[in-house]
Amino acid sequence: MTDVKERIESIKEYFLGMDVKDNLVSIAVKFPKKWVILEGLDEKYGVVIDECKNTSGSPYAKEQGSFYFAAALSDGFDVAFDAIDENIAVMKAAEERVELLEAKTKELKEIFNDENNSLENLKTLEFSFRTELQQPKRVQRKEQNNNNSEGKEGDN
Repeated sequence: MTDVKERIESIKEYFLGMDVKDNLVSIAVKFPKKWVILEGLDEKYGVVIDECKNTSGSPYAKEQGSFYFAAALSDGFDVAFDAIDENIAVMKAAEERVELLEAKTKELKEIFNDENNSLENLKTLEFSFRTELQQPKRVQRKEQNNNNSEGKEGDN
C-alpha cells in the first residue's frame, strides 16, 4: 500500500479532492477536455466513475471534465487511485501517439514536397523499425472471397 500523499502527488496535475462518505471513498479529478474514461475501467477495478456534474451536491460540478472515482471503504483509496493511474497513462500515451503521427506526417510532407526527390525515388520509400511492430490485420476483399468460392465450385 502506497502512502496516500505519494498517490496524490503522482496525480497532482489532475487531483481536485477526496472524500469518505457512506462507506465509499472517492477521489475527484479533472482531466483535459479531449480525454475520455476508458471503457470497462470501472468493472476492471470495481469502482464507480461518475462525472461530478452528474453528482448532486458535488463541489466540483462546475469543473468541466471532472470525475469521481469511488470505491468501497473496505477496498480503500488504492483501488480508485489505480483506476485513475491507468486512465492517465493510456490517455497520455494516446496524446503522444497523435503528436508522433503529426511529426512523422510533417516529415513525410517535407520529403514529398522537396522537388529534388524524384517521383521514382519517392516510390522506393520504405519504412523500417528498430523493433518488430504489430502489423494491421488485412481484411480480405469480397472479390477475393468470391473468386475462391467460384474456383471450388468449378472443381466439382
